Formats: sequence, C-alpha cells, structure tokens
Amino acid sequence: MGAREVTKDGFEKTFQMNHLAAFLLTRLLMPILIPSRAKVLQTSSIAAQRYGHVDIDDLQNEKSYTPQKAYGDGKCENILFTRELHRRFHDQGISAAAFHPGVVATNFASDTEPLIWLAEGTPGRTWQSGGYYEKNKPAKTNAQADDTRLAQQLWDRSAAMLNLEV
Repeated sequence: MGAREVTKDGFEKTFQMNHLAAFLLTRLLMPILIPSRAKVLQTSSIAAQRYGHVDIDDLQNEKSYTPQKAYGDGKCENILFTRELHRRFHDQGISAAAFHPGVVATNFASDTEPLIWLAEGTPGRTWQSGGYYEKNKPAKTNAQADDTRLAQQLWDRSAAMLNLEV
C-alpha cells in the first residue's frame, strides 16, 4: 500500500486486483455459471464504508489516489459488482453475495467462516442474492454500494475497459 502503480495492462494496480480481475473472471465463466445455477461470492471489506468513494469518472484514482481510497473503492466496487451481477443474471439462475470476512488476528483461516456460511447456505432462504453480509447477517456499508445507477455504470465501464460486450 504505497504509491500509485499502473500494471503492464495499463490499469491502476489496486483497481485491477480488487475489481477488474474478479469482474473479468466472472464474465469469462458465465457460460458455465449460468447453466450450473452458480453462487458467486465476492470478498469485500468494511474498507468500502471507511475509505471508499467511487468516482465513476476516475475509477483508477488518477486525480485523488491514496492507498486507503484505492482499497476502499475496490471493496465498494466488489459490492456494486455483486448487486449488478444479481440484477442482470439472477433470473438466469445466478445468485451473488458480497461479504466482509472479519478481522483476522492470529487464527489461520478464521476469515473463511462467512464464506463457508454463504457457500453452504441456500440463496433465498439462508441469504438473499445481491446482498452484502457481515457476521452472517445483512450489513450496512457505504451508501454508494446501494446505488443501482452507479452499479450499472461500473459494469458498463469495466466491460468497455476490458473490451467485453456489455
């Protein structure tokens, strides 16, 4: 978490790692995910609430970079992506959720419990598709994470950056 870096792909490193990578992987796997009625689970963080403020016109933080903002934006983008994935594909069988894994002190893999809860749970009964969870309950986060228009814009701009169909 230092100075702003651009990857060889031309993207700000934190944005690419925390948002674009998962976006691209999910998009490439859609031909498999849809027929299998998959659950897509996205790790976010309370950093979305604490540090994130997504500027759709400055997704790579060229104007206002700090390591905390880049990380917080990425985690807010994880929630926005989850909500938009739900909106676009839930009627085709995809269920999606984002979660805060919890703070890890010293117990190895203790952060996997929310992931296991979501993975073993049943969308529509245990948890609601499109939601954000902390401690196995719906959680409040950055108000931007509930902005449907911003989620749509993020999806469309991400697809354009990666030369994918919207």
